[in-house]
Amino acid sequence: MTKSNGTDTVIFLFGTTAVGAVMRLLFKGTSIPYTVIMIITGLVFGSITNQYEELQSYTKMARMDPHLMLYVFLPTLIFESAFVMDVHILKRVFSQILLLAGPGMMLGATMTAAMVRMTFSTYAWSWWTCLMFGSIMGATDPVAVVALLRELGASPRLATMMEGESLLNDGAAIVMFTVLLELCKGGSYTGAEVVLQFLRVAIGGPLFGWLAGKITVKTLASVFNDALIEITVTVSAAFITFYVAEAVLGVSGVCASAHTRRLYTAERIGYLQRHEFFLHPSLRFCNDPTAGG
Repeated sequence: MTKSNGTDTVIFLFGTTAVGAVMRLLFKGTSIPYTVIMIITGLVFGSITNQYEELQSYTKMARMDPHLMLYVFLPTLIFESAFVMDVHILKRVFSQILLLAGPGMMLGATMTAAMVRMTFSTYAWSWWTCLMFGSIMGATDPVAVVALLRELGASPRLATMMEGESLLNDGAAIVMFTVLLELCKGGSYTGAEVVLQFLRVAIGGPLFGWLAGKITVKTLASVFNDALIEITVTVSAAFITFYVAEAVLGVSGVCASAHTRRLYTAERIGYLQRHEFFLHPSLRFCNDPTAGG
């Protein structure tokens, strides 16, 4: 592989952004979803780079630490999802979201485990291993689907339900995965320990998110019409809340970040309306550089 001084990473990052914009422009009038086009483009480019060693340095970002990728993009992804969510619709469908995020996720994970057990019998996976795989696959993240629904003008109620479920199923998925991982290693859990683990992850996340949101809102309340401070504090809070929840407290960073954003809606609606023209497109750009405002 050829040596790199870092410029190839920069070229790859902004080059893919430009390719995404060009693809969106070329296929804008077609019925093919934009996300499908980008997946196909990525597969083609990956196949080409595998054939030519001199091109592989431009795709080394695909081989970076997945945890780094997760921590860079996930906080803004969650915050942007919660940012655009209609709170009034969310309240009306909240009971359905809880049903999907809890029992629905576990049912989906169990069905996935049964499918894996029957289909991949040559792997000789135990039921615990299959269920652990199901818990990984059961935590949905329908960002592209929700974006497509909005483009097609589908019901906001459906989009809100799907997006809300994806924000809240994290707690149930983490608990299910942690318990099953311990069982796969030969350990054991009592019913009380499972309940306490769920309460710590799923309820501790929203509680910490509420606390972080209160602190952020109090900080912003002392600022008057200073866009630089307000936007900086808001974006920083999205990352800090997620990192502290995940790495320090061991609770759900997804639930914490989502609840921090909901508190903004409840208490700082004027601030959000003043700067939504900047915050919403900026957060979307962090996750999809070709997305519009």
